[in-house]
Amino acid sequence: MIAAVLLLVAVAAPFVLYPVFLMKVLCFALFACAFNLLIGFAGL
Repeated sequence: MIAAVLLLVAVAAPFVLYPVFLMKVLCFALFACAFNLLIGFAGL
């Protein structure tokens, strides 16, 4: 049920939000995940 709702939100997001803004948000989220892994495994 939750996966279906998330899929629906992901499909509808470009029509509701500005696509360039959405892409920037996704890029920052990817950077945050990578930075979290780097800090977590490297112990910095």
